[in-house]
Amino acid sequence: MAVRPLTGSARNPFRLSPLLFVFGLAVAAPGRATQLPPPVLLDQLLLRTERLVEADDLDAAAEAMGEAFALAEEHELELPLDSRVEHARVAFAVGLLGAAKESVTAYLTVAGREAESYREAVALLEDVDGILERRDAPECSTEPADSGCWMELVTHPGCYVWNPNPQPDETATWTGECSAGFAQGLGTLTWTNPEGSQDNEGTLRFGRSHGESVIRDSEGWVHEGPYLNGKRSGRWVLKFADGAIHEGPYVDGQRNGHWVDQDADGDIGEGPYVHGERDGHWVQTFTDGSVAEGPFRDGERNGRWILRYPDGQVEEGPYLDGEQHGRWVVRPADGETFYVTFVRGVRQER
Repeated sequence: MAVRPLTGSARNPFRLSPLLFVFGLAVAAPGRATQLPPPVLLDQLLLRTERLVEADDLDAAAEAMGEAFALAEEHELELPLDSRVEHARVAFAVGLLGAAKESVTAYLTVAGREAESYREAVALLEDVDGILERRDAPECSTEPADSGCWMELVTHPGCYVWNPNPQPDETATWTGECSAGFAQGLGTLTWTNPEGSQDNEGTLRFGRSHGESVIRDSEGWVHEGPYLNGKRSGRWVLKFADGAIHEGPYVDGQRNGHWVDQDADGDIGEGPYVHGERDGHWVQTFTDGSVAEGPFRDGERNGRWILRYPDGQVEEGPYLDGEQHGRWVVRPADGETFYVTFVRGVRQER
């Protein structure tokens, strides 16, 4: 029979019209007692759907739900609001993702946050979007993608994880479970390529890291902090193999906010990052007792800086793209002030 899509009408938001339901079937199956009033038939179909779901016969449940939606459309009957969620749940289970998304979206549009099934509906919509996103994004091939791609797990054929930075000849393994074609839950995700390997211990949600994670690299560094939908988000501690430690917040996968960067030799820099680059006023303290203070722009010293040395000497002047450039004033602790000119880091002789 012809498909009869349905959706809510402006006059009655609980009544369905032809934009929501994408796999409605004929109102009456062969042999049905069509002499029953349509409202009774509707209740019968909804009860049948419920029992088929309980019996885990989801294909038949989807068919019965289709008949119910078509019957409601033909006779302008109101369906219980939660029927939309039930329909979305069944459609999702049998792989009809477009139908599931339309139904759950329609429910959320009219239900309100206090509705009984609101949280379930939000979670279901997120599940549907997660799978649709994988269908729309590229899968990793033998050549690294320019951006991220979906990589099939060596340990779980048909199961995928998101690879945000593909490398040549890279593989991925996973110690946890898979669901709906994605690595899910708690486990260790290991990336391996000719340059080495990384172990990411934590939780995956639809193939992406989500929540607290510990990343250990074969080179010896360890990074700890939370992910949000595959991107670093929140406070991280980065411990490098040479002993350096950097600590601060990530936003949307990039360093953003106030960071404290301690290098392997003990020098400490403290200041803001913007979109992954040092940007703003920084104070750098060195193990010999000297202090440098001034602005970074796009990751380089740019603008007027003050350098203070342990012997009391103070130097002040401009940087350009990380190099001293322009007229500097030098104030020795026990001498007369003088001036020095630099051009791209080279001191100019008088």
